[in-house]
Amino acid sequence: MSSANEATKSAVSSESHATEEVGRDGISAKIILYQFDRPAHPEHGPNLSPFCLKLETFLRMANIPYTARAALPKEGPKHKVPFLDIDGEKVADSDTCIKRLSERFGVFLDEGISKEKWAVGHSVKQMLEEGTFWTIVYRRWVEKFEDTPGLIRASVTLPVRIYFRWMLPTVKGWLDAQGMGRHTPEEVARFAEKDLRAVSTILGENKFILGNTPSSIDATVFGSVSIFLWVLAESAQEKLIKTELKNLEEYCWRMRDLYWKDWATISVKSTS
Repeated sequence: MSSANEATKSAVSSESHATEEVGRDGISAKIILYQFDRPAHPEHGPNLSPFCLKLETFLRMANIPYTARAALPKEGPKHKVPFLDIDGEKVADSDTCIKRLSERFGVFLDEGISKEKWAVGHSVKQMLEEGTFWTIVYRRWVEKFEDTPGLIRASVTLPVRIYFRWMLPTVKGWLDAQGMGRHTPEEVARFAEKDLRAVSTILGENKFILGNTPSSIDATVFGSVSIFLWVLAESAQEKLIKTELKNLEEYCWRMRDLYWKDWATISVKSTS
């Protein structure tokens, strides 16, 4: 059984987890990660989706070998990405995937966390994934839709551009049903700001969201906050993080330095 400290030491000392085809100790990967294709621009990092980035970050935090492949949501067992192939079995939903991976490899990053801290972490995760996430969707599909297809490397092809255009009414329907789509851009920006300020307050002077040891919650926090910092360029949230919530910016760089040393180059690798 591996603890969070052991996983952190392994991640720092080994670069094998940073490859597309070979994982821990050079063992051929038995885990296939299906997710959106890599971004078109290296500065945007490994993925444009908070959930895809969350799951791939967890794989690296836990030092689990994997192969990354590009996929669209319709290809997944629940019609969403990311999803995994674990020893030949398709597993959907990022939280379910993390649970299965932890059990399969005996890596429990949350081991030793108190019930009180776990409750705080769970609340942060739910806020980011069920609230803040929709502010990201709003900006991409309502405010900046014309820029969105060009963010993904594969979107230079006509079929993917058509797919994005075809999905637009559906995504707007999701936004309206969730409620975020019924607000103005200014209101949505305020919602995101409140969430980010809350995360910044909880982080405080800690190295990681629940203290000085990384947990699975950090995969979620990094996956969400880093999108504002490095993907949603020139947004009010990016400016907020860089000017007022400096601890969040430092946190994202800390996670990036620990688990994503190939951040600036991974988008040029093939995920097909």
